[in-house]
Amino acid sequence: MTHLQPGVSAPDFSAVDQHGNTVSLADFRGKKVILYFYPHDMTPGCTTQACNLRDHHSQLLGRGYAVVGVSEDDEQSHKKFSDKYELPFPILVDTSHEILNAYGVWGEKTFMGRTYDGTHRTTFLIDENGVVAHIIEKPDTGDHAREIIELWEGHTDGWVDVKAEEKEEAAAPVAAPPAAEPVAPAPAKKAVKKKAPAKVAPVEKKAEPKIAAKKPAAKAAPAPKKAAAKAKPAAKKPAAKAAPAPKKAAAKAKPAAKKAAVKAKPVAKKAAVKAKPVAKKAAVKAKPVAKKAATKAKPVARKAAVKAKPVAKKATAKAKPVAKKAAVKAKPVAKKAAAKAKPVAKKAAVKAKPAVKKAAGKAKPVAKKAAAKAKPVARKAAVKTKPVAKKAAAKAKPVVKKAAAKAKPAPKAKAKKK
Repeated sequence: MTHLQPGVSAPDFSAVDQHGNTVSLADFRGKKVILYFYPHDMTPGCTTQACNLRDHHSQLLGRGYAVVGVSEDDEQSHKKFSDKYELPFPILVDTSHEILNAYGVWGEKTFMGRTYDGTHRTTFLIDENGVVAHIIEKPDTGDHAREIIELWEGHTDGWVDVKAEEKEEAAAPVAAPPAAEPVAPAPAKKAVKKKAPAKVAPVEKKAEPKIAAKKPAAKAAPAPKKAAAKAKPAAKKPAAKAAPAPKKAAAKAKPAAKKAAVKAKPVAKKAAVKAKPVAKKAAVKAKPVAKKAATKAKPVARKAAVKAKPVAKKATAKAKPVAKKAAVKAKPVAKKAAAKAKPVAKKAAVKAKPAVKKAAGKAKPVAKKAAAKAKPVARKAAVKTKPVAKKAAAKAKPVVKKAAAKAKPAPKAKAKKK
């Protein structure tokens, strides 16, 4: 799409970035500049591309590269986009399309069978002297930083790529496919269920030998008591052994009951002790599951919102070319109407000319006739007026002479008075 070629001087520019600072190409002389043009803020592809450059920005700076983004969005949109994804590099405002046109990336695009004007995603790699070194017309948005290094330097030695998990987290609100998100919680829950019995089983095995060890100790403790109990009546009443037989049975039953109670208590305590960690483990396991579900739900909601924005933008973008097309269609119609009207006017003028000529042609003989008729009349009038004029002149001569004769002495008298 662009008319620029590698080896030409990059067009100078000066524009405001997302923070209101004025940025010019001249500011980066002596550095390699990654100047990338993208269609719109907050759209999936543009977000993935920006986050990839963000994740590798420190490595790019270490290699002497400066990153500058440009789109037709306004300063407020750039500010939201930059703040949301913590972009460390400037993104310039070009609502007038001056920079876009200078680099030849603004033009006709086709999407889903419709044609409209927009920004073609393109990256220009400008060297330290302001010369275009490389042009990437269809950049890989998810691996753009490595793509630039490999193209410009010819290798990726020493390049550390960000882990896939980190990339997914960085681009989770926009980039991941919507179908993959709802499926992810299932394996996490299964893993929790499988691990829970595996951890409880060894606790029971370890606890069993402890109980067995305590049983002989519990049995050994009442043995001296029995001996003492038997020895006391034997020493005091050796003759009466048959009579206290039921009492002996009761005496034997009591310590047996006590032993059973003593044995039951630690078992109950152990069961309670065992139950607590199991309950705690279940609660502990349930918390991350709930958190995961909540964290997974957030990007899904964000994705839905992000997807809705470009749909609205696309709708407006689609509406613009439709209006433009209507205007474009209306222009030739008006031109055609004007073009049709011109020959009609010309024909009318052409048709009117002979009529005017005819009228002029008819008027000329009439005027000639009138002039011809007027000439003899004028001659007759002149003939008739000549003798009248002569008579009048003849009568006027003596009158004039008399008046002249009277007027001559007047100046002499005036001269004498002076």
